[in-house]
Amino acid sequence: GSVDTPTVPETVLANRHIALHIGPAGMGWATVTGGKAGDEVWLDRSWDAGVSWPGGSSLGRVSVATGATSASTTKFNTTDQRAWLYGGAVRACGRAVESASGSCTGWARLANVRADAAADALMYSYNTAEAWWRTSWWNTGATMTGLIDYMRKSGNRTYLWAVDRTFQVNQVAWPAGQRSADPVLGHFTSRAVDDGEWWALSWLDAYDLTGNRAYLDEAVTIANYTYGFWDGTCGGGVWWDGERTYKNAVTNGLWIRLTAALHNRLPGDTLWLGRATAAWTWFRASGMINSSNLVNDGLNTGTCANNGQTVHSYNQGLAFGAAVELWRATGNAQTLDDARRLANAGTTASALVSNGVLTETCDALNRTCDDNGKQFKGIFMRYLGDLNGVAGGAYTSFITTQVNTLWTADRDSLNRFGCRWSGQSPADYPNARDWRTQASALEAFVAAL
Repeated sequence: GSVDTPTVPETVLANRHIALHIGPAGMGWATVTGGKAGDEVWLDRSWDAGVSWPGGSSLGRVSVATGATSASTTKFNTTDQRAWLYGGAVRACGRAVESASGSCTGWARLANVRADAAADALMYSYNTAEAWWRTSWWNTGATMTGLIDYMRKSGNRTYLWAVDRTFQVNQVAWPAGQRSADPVLGHFTSRAVDDGEWWALSWLDAYDLTGNRAYLDEAVTIANYTYGFWDGTCGGGVWWDGERTYKNAVTNGLWIRLTAALHNRLPGDTLWLGRATAAWTWFRASGMINSSNLVNDGLNTGTCANNGQTVHSYNQGLAFGAAVELWRATGNAQTLDDARRLANAGTTASALVSNGVLTETCDALNRTCDDNGKQFKGIFMRYLGDLNGVAGGAYTSFITTQVNTLWTADRDSLNRFGCRWSGQSPADYPNARDWRTQASALEAFVAAL
């Protein structure tokens, strides 16, 4: 079969048409048409998108036979899981008989199954030696959850090794400057309290995937650490930082989700359920949820009032994601209604949606989102997918719009996705692409599984 569309365009050399093909099984080959006897065509394969060619250059080089005008290479596997962590990229190249020079198409990867393609390209950026995605701690924790969700929902266990390696390598403390500016205190915690919470959710997800009790125990360790930052300032809530300067939506949305999830996995628990219900009661009354059912960033520490700061998609997603998990713990229909109310606002409000597409404020303001904002929309989609599963598919249409837009407007030939899902990219407004934006897109595709 032919490569999934859109793909790299063919290249034309002295009226010869050189084309790349990738079949649904991941086999790649090159063809030349409109040629002359002696013209050559071949396939290049690279594991790093053309930086080097350890995967092979000039694979299957073949000449156009006498009396013919076309030729095709044999088919080569574009992936090699024995030696590499991710699928290879390929391109088609050719040379006209009367010229010493040649021409090649762009590089492309297999794009057969959307979630598979997104996960494969994400793993290209995973640092195997250090066992994380450089250089952000919370982003890596959130990305690990997305990768585990992908394996859990797709049934593909290809990257299970990365979960264990990340766990084994990174339980220890990192002194400041060892890998990043901020120290990591051990057991995946740091001075930013929410960092540890992201990781705790990752290890709960890993426990669900594997049944390995060590992952569940690690989540409990992180949660116990986090509880040390709950106090009565502003009536309750967990502080965002070790210096206790800010109580915000992300830290407390994570806390509710985490504590409810612990209850749901620890038979006979009452401790974590009590903490989850207390946190949700406080959060609902805290003022962070505004009159439009949208979640502002946090509270003014001096007045304990809503600070009116930006409505970020990940805060909205964590709010209804927390409510869903607490509903699982309690069966309280009001809590599920709260989740639906928050999700309905998040999928319709102009603060978060533009022309039907989830749009972060930094997208809409014609600037590049910072490294935090690059991953916000994926968190929203993670928890919208979770809610959709218990809400009778109420959000399927919205989820479908997001993944179709991502795939058609925002994907390049190497299956990489940018920060702005609409794909619009004027020259002075670049659509940033990195592993954070890739993880965000993966979460959307997983929500659709």
